[in-house]
Amino acid sequence: MSAPESGIDTAGDVERRVLDYVDAHADEALEFFRSLVRIRSTDPPGDVREMADACAAFGRGLGMEVEQHEPAPGKVSNVLRLRGSGGGPTFLLNSHLDTFPASDPTAWRHPPFGAEVHDGKVWGVGTRDMKAGLSAAMLAVQAVVATGTRLRGDIVLTQTADHIKGGGVLGLKYLVDERLVTADFGIYTESNPPLAIELASRGMLRFEITLTGFAKHTKYKVEHSESGQPVNAILKAAKLTIALEAMAFTNWSPHAFVKGPPVISVNRIAGGFSDTLIADRCTLVADCRYLPGQDPDNVMADVQGVLDSLAREDPEFRATLKVLLHGEASQVGADTPLVETLQGAIQTVIGRRVPLGGAGSTSDMRFLINDGGIPMVKFVFPSSETGTNEFESIEDFLNTLRVYALMLVRVLG
Repeated sequence: MSAPESGIDTAGDVERRVLDYVDAHADEALEFFRSLVRIRSTDPPGDVREMADACAAFGRGLGMEVEQHEPAPGKVSNVLRLRGSGGGPTFLLNSHLDTFPASDPTAWRHPPFGAEVHDGKVWGVGTRDMKAGLSAAMLAVQAVVATGTRLRGDIVLTQTADHIKGGGVLGLKYLVDERLVTADFGIYTESNPPLAIELASRGMLRFEITLTGFAKHTKYKVEHSESGQPVNAILKAAKLTIALEAMAFTNWSPHAFVKGPPVISVNRIAGGFSDTLIADRCTLVADCRYLPGQDPDNVMADVQGVLDSLAREDPEFRATLKVLLHGEASQVGADTPLVETLQGAIQTVIGRRVPLGGAGSTSDMRFLINDGGIPMVKFVFPSSETGTNEFESIEDFLNTLRVYALMLVRVLG
C-alpha cells in the first residue's frame, strides 16, 4: 500500500481508514443495495442485462476495467478489475446476478421488489441470495478507492448470469472455460444460514426416468382384450417414486462440513395423454444431492439398481434412465490459508470466529475450484433463507461489507 505524503501508514491505520469510510457512508451503501434489489433479475426469464449494466456502470465509476460477455441473449456476465501497483496476488469476489422468482407476491409481508426497510431489514427477492453480497463486494472496492488506498494486488469482481436455472453453464462456466477469469483465491459472496464459512458444496445429479406402459380404454381393466391388457405407466411411476425415496445409497461416508447423508427427491412427474385411455407413458424427474468425495457414477449405479430390482419383481415394469444435468461437488481444505485470513477479518468485525461449514445445495463455485483451480469459500452474514419473505438485515449487510473491505486490504496490501 502506498504511503500518504504526511507520513507512513501502518496496516492498522489503513484498515481503520477503510472501515471508517464504510461507517460514514453506511446510508449510501444501503441505498445502493436497495437499488439492486429493485431491479428485477429473476430466472425465469433469466435476462440480467439491466442488472449487469447497473453493476458495470458502478464499476466504471470506480475506475475499474469492465468487460461484459453475453454467450446467449440476456445472459450477460461482467468481469471487473481494479489493477494494483504490482507484485501482489489477485483476489476474486464472485457473485451471480439472477435470483429465484417471487412465487406468489400476495404471500409476501412486503412487496417482493420494493426493497422496503422494516424492523432493520431490507425485504425483497434476492436480498440474501445474493444481492447483499453482490453490492457489498462493489462497495468494498469503493471504500478502497475512495480512501486512496493503493493495493499491490488486483481486485477482480465477476458478476454472472445463468446461476438459477442453468447451473452457471452460460455464466460462470463460460467465463472459466474461455479463460476470462483467473485469480489466486477468492470469496463467493453468498452463504446459507446458520452463519459459517462454507468450504464445500454438494454435487447434483438431475435425471429423468420414463416409464412405458400399454394404452387401452379404462374398461379393459376389468374386461378381456385380445390385443393385450393395459399397463398403466402412472402406476409404475408411483411404485418407482416410493422406491427412489427409500433408496439406500452405497459407498459413502459422512462429510466433515456438509451435514446429512446424500439425498434424492422426485420433484416432477407427468403422464398420460387421454382422460379415457390408460397412460402408456409417464416421466418423472428426480434431483439427487450427493456429498463431496462421493462418486457420482456410484450414485447412478444405485439408481439403476432400483430400476433393475423393480423390473425383476414386475415383468411389466419398463423404464429408461437419462441424466439431464450433472453439477460436481466442490470443496477446499480447512487449512487453506484463505480461511484463516477470513476468520481474522470476521473476528475484527464481530469479535469472534465463526464455524466452518458446507452447503447442502450445489454451487457454480465448482467451476472456479474444480476447473479454474482457484481456492474459493462462500461467505456472507446470512439473515434469512431464500424464498418468500426473504430479507437481509442492515447489520448483516454492513458487516459483510466490512469483512470484504478488510480482506481486500489484508490480502492485497
